[in-house]
Amino acid sequence: MKKQNDFVIDASAVELSHLRPDSPATVHIGENTLVVTPERMTAMEAVNAINVLTGLASDLIEAVLAACGTCEEQKKKEDGDCPFGGFCDPDGCPYADVDGPDVEVSARARREMGIPLDAKLEFLPDEGEGLVVAADYDHDITDVPECVRNVLAMAGVCPGKLDELLMEETEVWHG
Repeated sequence: MKKQNDFVIDASAVELSHLRPDSPATVHIGENTLVVTPERMTAMEAVNAINVLTGLASDLIEAVLAACGTCEEQKKKEDGDCPFGGFCDPDGCPYADVDGPDVEVSARARREMGIPLDAKLEFLPDEGEGLVVAADYDHDITDVPECVRNVLAMAGVCPGKLDELLMEETEVWHG
C-alpha cells in the first residue's frame, strides 16, 4: 500500500476558493472534519467562510433529517405511538432528558467483568434490579454533543431514529 505524507489540494480547487497559495493557511481539525482557512481574514472573508460552513451544516442537517424523519412521521408508522417511547409514558419522548449514559462503571469493575474501558455499556433494567453488559455498538445518542442535539431537535429530527442510526452506523451523507 502506498503511503502519502502530504495532503494535496488541486490547484483549480484552490483557485475557486480564492485562497492565495502564497499566504499561510490554518487547518482546523475535528472528528471527521478538516477545514482549511486563510490564517488571517478580513471581515468579508470571514463572512464568506461562515456562509460556506453554514451551507454545509444545513446540508448535513437535512441529510440527517431525511434519514431519521420527524417524531410525527415515526408515530404515523406506528399508528400514533412513538416506536421509541417507553411503557411508562408512551406519549413522552424517552430522549427528552438525555444527558449522558444510563450507567457508568468504574475501571476496576470493568476489568473484573472483562469489559474494555472504552466499550459502550448497555443497561438492561428489570424489576428491582438491572444488568450491565458491554454494548454491541460503538455509538449512541449520548455521544452527540448537547448543542448538536439541540440543533437537530430544532430541525425536527426524531432523536429515537437518530439513536437507532447511530447504533447501526448507518450512512446518511453522500457528499
